[in-house]
Amino acid sequence: MAKAALVLFMSALLWSSFREQGYGFLTVKPVPSAWSKMVSPGMYCDSDKLSLRIDRRSAMGWPRKEEVNIDGLDLNERHLVAILCDGKPLQSFKFRFSEFRNNKLCLTYDVYQGPQLFDRTQHGWGCK
Repeated sequence: MAKAALVLFMSALLWSSFREQGYGFLTVKPVPSAWSKMVSPGMYCDSDKLSLRIDRRSAMGWPRKEEVNIDGLDLNERHLVAILCDGKPLQSFKFRFSEFRNNKLCLTYDVYQGPQLFDRTQHGWGCK
């Protein structure tokens, strides 16, 4: 019993040190090539004009066919995600990896709910 408790304690200690020194990644799920224009004013953006920028990195077009992984995101930093339409700000939000269960996150976007960020242990929007 004591040996099992020691193993659990050591595992927890190693995991916390891994999270303190590690990096996380974000999977960006593709958007459809077309969607409804029936949305709130100022929220619509043609999917071919939709892009995103994370922190001070260069903006990238939102993927439309295959998901894209963005790695090297510091687990201890707060990150800014900016959603752009034709290069102009549409929405933005900040997050920390500590707000989630793990360091593998998934980002989706739709014209009704906007950006959705969740960890990959939650099912939804094709992230598994």
